[in-house]
Amino acid sequence: MNETAKTLAFAGVALVTLAAASLATWLPDWRSPGAGFDDQGEAFFPAFAEAVDADPLAAKVLEVVSYDEDTAEVRPFQVEFRDGEWTIPSHHDYPADAQDRMARLAAQVADLTKEAIRSDRASDHEELGVIDPMDEKITSLKGRGTRITLRGAPGGEALADLILGRPIPDREGLRYVRIPGKNRVYSAAVDLDLTTRFADWIDTDLLDASAPQTRLISYDTRKVNPDERTADGAFVVRPGDPLVIARNDANEWTIEGLGPDQEVDSSKVGDLIQAVDALKIVGVRPLPSARNAILRSLVSKGFYPTQQGDLLSNEGSLTVANDEGIVTTLRFGEITLATGDELTAGVGEDQDASAEDESADASTDDESSESGQTEGRYLIVSVAFDETYLAEEDDADTTGTLPDDVFARAPDDPARIEAEAKLAAEAERKQQARDQRIKESQETVAELNRQFANWYYVVPGDDFRKIALDRDAFLKAAGEPDAADAAAPPPSFGPGGFPPGGGLPPGLNLPGLGGPQG
Repeated sequence: MNETAKTLAFAGVALVTLAAASLATWLPDWRSPGAGFDDQGEAFFPAFAEAVDADPLAAKVLEVVSYDEDTAEVRPFQVEFRDGEWTIPSHHDYPADAQDRMARLAAQVADLTKEAIRSDRASDHEELGVIDPMDEKITSLKGRGTRITLRGAPGGEALADLILGRPIPDREGLRYVRIPGKNRVYSAAVDLDLTTRFADWIDTDLLDASAPQTRLISYDTRKVNPDERTADGAFVVRPGDPLVIARNDANEWTIEGLGPDQEVDSSKVGDLIQAVDALKIVGVRPLPSARNAILRSLVSKGFYPTQQGDLLSNEGSLTVANDEGIVTTLRFGEITLATGDELTAGVGEDQDASAEDESADASTDDESSESGQTEGRYLIVSVAFDETYLAEEDDADTTGTLPDDVFARAPDDPARIEAEAKLAAEAERKQQARDQRIKESQETVAELNRQFANWYYVVPGDDFRKIALDRDAFLKAAGEPDAADAAAPPPSFGPGGFPPGGGLPPGLNLPGLGGPQG
């Protein structure tokens, strides 16, 4: 080869090299895919997209598996539709409010498109963050993505299955995505309504407030020392200072035993009712189903059955009754300091061996204190019906009032007979209306007990402190205005409370201790 030919050859190689370098600069994440088929621009899951078009709730199961590189922990989270209801298996099958969120997520996954091929090499998976978090064959502790699987039924075939990797640098909204079992990695515009926070999948309002007016509030402040027992092994109960706040016929709040220079601050009572209404669920634990596990489980969380059939708690209890005759007791137990999985599902706690499966969740709750832990308080809720608090029918219609002189007539007088018949018919109507209200309230109580009977709840420590008040918190000097500028009408509150001195909470799932089986 002459010198001219060599020069041209070298120049050609230089141009090719320069072009390749320019391409690499233009596409910094290009990983030189092999000669496989080009599926850029195609939908990730076309069959699933068709299914979602026909039925937005085609996906009945969501499985999310994430990986925490700091702790080297795999964190599964599940939501599924089973036996006619949505539940969260990773949180002891607690009922989920999932229908709308699942429909949105399914539609978003169905719309995912393969924007561009980024790599066909398994050696790039760690760098791109698309290693399967469930792959035990790979020893790397870095580069594991989040695996998302949607199924049509529990245990069924996957309708959509993908691994979300790292965000693509300088490409807003784009992420690396890989199909499990495949080497190819794509870029995709990912905007999923995906969360593994427990609170995002449930109705966090513990008590569903409605129109009824609160009639009575009662504190039971008896205490139990778990280390002090009687000769026969029963817990020793120390008397407390009971506090009863009741609404009188003049619609005013009263407390027994007020001094001449004391009055009830109605705004403070209203604040308490609002605080009860605002109680939020941050975690759940299942009550054990085995008889021999109940006592140990209760005591470990600050609840003590007594020989008299009561259930006391080491932080006392609050009773609230409303004018539908519905009464609810809130029993506050031990404190718990935790975050994430441990707070929301009790993962890592010394759970009773007879309780339900304690599978982990992928919660990433960040409502933590400076110490990295969130303060919660165990709570047991029970509901009962007491006709005493049922408000009388408000009958403002007096058009049917009969003159008194009608009844001065002889018993066989037609006018008197007609008048008495009308009164009897009206009395029967009122009684039927009352009976219907009683039936509806009893049905509400039964439904609430089905909801509450099997659970310990965890509520925020701040919420607990707004409720755990003493007598002085509700008092003011006689003649002084309420703490609020003007006392607003009492906030509405739904379920009430358990009557003072009443026995074991009805509906509570405590076999062998006097309560019905939940």
